[in-house]
Amino acid sequence: MKFKKINPNIIMILVIAILVIGGFIGVSAIKGNNNNKNQGAVAQNVESITESPSDTENNAGTESQEMSSEETSQKDTSEESSATESGEETSEEASGEKNKGTSASSKKETSAVTKKETTATKKETTASKKETTAAKKETTAAKKETTAAAKKETTAAPTTAAKKTCTITIRCDTILNNMDNLTPGKESLVPSSGCILSKKTVEFDDGETVFDVLKRVCSNAGIQLEYAYTPAYNSYYIEGINNLYEFDCGSESGWMYKVNGWFPNYGCSSYTLKNGDAIVWCYTCNGLGADVGAN
Repeated sequence: MKFKKINPNIIMILVIAILVIGGFIGVSAIKGNNNNKNQGAVAQNVESITESPSDTENNAGTESQEMSSEETSQKDTSEESSATESGEETSEEASGEKNKGTSASSKKETSAVTKKETTATKKETTASKKETTAAKKETTAAKKETTAAAKKETTAAPTTAAKKTCTITIRCDTILNNMDNLTPGKESLVPSSGCILSKKTVEFDDGETVFDVLKRVCSNAGIQLEYAYTPAYNSYYIEGINNLYEFDCGSESGWMYKVNGWFPNYGCSSYTLKNGDAIVWCYTCNGLGADVGAN
């Protein structure tokens, strides 16, 4: 004999229905018990109402005592709560003061640390400024040293070559042997030694001539000099020195020059000097220079 399978959903519905019915039955029983209890309480209340006045007074006194005790307990409770609140306020104030003290001390510590850090920063800044100033001073000193060295080098650089020199002498001693032929009144112009300018060393520049040196020396020594330019010879001709002119001591007299013992056959402004030249100006009286050594 075969059994059919029952649907699980149908089983679940049946179980739920059984539980719901059981619940209703239980609730009804509980309600019945409660009704019986209520009826008993009502009967007791009626009996209490019919009690004597003395019981009522006793109940009233008992109730007043209970009320006073309740008031006392409420006061004690209020006092305890107020004490608790005051204690809490006191603790809050104390904690507030502690917090204030803590904040004040923390502020002081913070300000002290900040001041120290600011002071340290200022010191570092001052130190850096001093280092910068020292660096500037060193730079200035270096510049000064460089400038001084450059100036010294510049001063020493133009090492000019040694100046060229020559010697010059002016003589008229031949007149002393021919005083009879000298123009009257000029005797005082002839030195007794016959030397108008003793041998003198002078400097000259490149390109200068015998004429240039003679003119400069006479100007410095205050010796009279007269000259004229001769186009035919493209040179200057010396007419007189110390107021002694040509032809003052004869028809062949006049001024001649020699360099290093040699009588050039051209004008003095055409002779370019060389270092170490020896110039001699001499007055000839006879032979157109024969008496002074000219050929």
